[in-house]
Amino acid sequence: EYLYMLIFVLIYIFKNKQLPIFKYEKKLIKIITDTTVMIVFGNTGSGKSTQLTQIIYDNKINSENNSEGIICCTQPRRIAAISLAVRVSRERKSLVGNLVGYAVRFEENLSKETIIKYITDGLLIKDSFNDPLLNDYFCIILDEAHERTINTDLLLGICKNISVRRSNFKLIVTSATLELKKFSNYFNKCPIFIIPGKLFVVNVFYLKKFQFNYLSSTFHGIIKILENTNRGHILVFLTGKNEIDFISDILNIFIIKNKKISNISIFPLFSNIGIDKQIKIFENSPRSIRKCILSTNIAETSLTIPGIKYVIDNGYCKTKFFDVKHKIEILSIVPISKSSANQRSGRAGRVGRGKCFRLYTESIYKNEMKKTPLPEIKRIKLTDMVLILKSSGYTNIKDFDFFENPYPESINFALEELYKLKAIKRNGTISNLGIVLSYFPIDVKLSKSLIASVSLKCLVEVVIIIGLLSENNNLLDLGYLKKLKIKKKIIML
Repeated sequence: EYLYMLIFVLIYIFKNKQLPIFKYEKKLIKIITDTTVMIVFGNTGSGKSTQLTQIIYDNKINSENNSEGIICCTQPRRIAAISLAVRVSRERKSLVGNLVGYAVRFEENLSKETIIKYITDGLLIKDSFNDPLLNDYFCIILDEAHERTINTDLLLGICKNISVRRSNFKLIVTSATLELKKFSNYFNKCPIFIIPGKLFVVNVFYLKKFQFNYLSSTFHGIIKILENTNRGHILVFLTGKNEIDFISDILNIFIIKNKKISNISIFPLFSNIGIDKQIKIFENSPRSIRKCILSTNIAETSLTIPGIKYVIDNGYCKTKFFDVKHKIEILSIVPISKSSANQRSGRAGRVGRGKCFRLYTESIYKNEMKKTPLPEIKRIKLTDMVLILKSSGYTNIKDFDFFENPYPESINFALEELYKLKAIKRNGTISNLGIVLSYFPIDVKLSKSLIASVSLKCLVEVVIIIGLLSENNNLLDLGYLKKLKIKKKIIML
């Protein structure tokens, strides 16, 4: 039901013909028609995510190639896949699940009429288990490939193999960063199509001196924008839910005390946010009401929040690392890369001229930030990835054509762990247990615990424990203790 609500509450009607992609539509169609694989580069706001699927559908490229099938666009996040499907459905003046649908973990809205499909990259990998050549899909658009998630890297290899074996297949890899030659060389020097120009100009401002307490700078930055401007929504990038709650709490107290600033609504945005709260972010609001969206890096790509004019970038994000030597996973707050900083600033230029306030110096941006973030395949535990490859028939992991090879130590650790869990045999082939484990959308150790609990007659208890371990939201409301904590936070500022 909420999908139908989303369709009617989303008031943002994208001005299609102003998008840069439409200036080059004819050239784009010709290259898509003539080639099997291509790379598309476009800055934030160029229309890659919403318009590529529609251009292919409207020009009936699949009919010209005597092919039938779904036009698929992958997204690294659930919220992006759902919101894009809703927005494109609105542009097509149809309900979600008819012409345009989506599929994410635990949920899908599709029908026999669905031709344009937005899907999370993990689910498309699952589809390849049953159909290695993905014959149901005529064209696959790997969107946001520059994020280099582990699922994206796997799909690059899977789709490269399909492009060689299927003549009626189209692959489009989109990127908002300049690693274009690297992508092109991987696909045997396939053509690169560049969509020039940004939608609107974004003025970027830096701190003159480095500030250690970026939360304090974030809070004061929001207040200055509210005091010195009258219109435009604010998007604030923070590292996680705790920081979002922190800034939200002190902002609410400040607004209550300061009667001059009463026209502001605060919205959190993170991966596990409820759908009802997602709806409110995209809802129409009176001109007199301003939104302040406190978000993790989930808002860096794909999501277009209407009316964003100001962006505050704290310069940090939470990133998971795996220490092979000590066999532990670490979640650390680390500086973002230049490409991430550019993605964040671009959020302010989607619907008009905007401003981005970076809470770090220009020297840090130019001299200390990396060009691109370290890809997941080089920093996280690879046990689940290796299990996926084993279930896809790769007895020797080296036979898979990786976009960028993982560290041998990480592969060896993953193989050792899978062998201990009896997911693979001594000769490296996947076991029957391993095949079952590969279908669970949770960590392989938790999957093994779940299966073992059946024979040990403690299934209900283990399900509860796994559910608690998988739940990232706070399960307890601290009540008055929370209020005391807020006061201490304000004193710190």
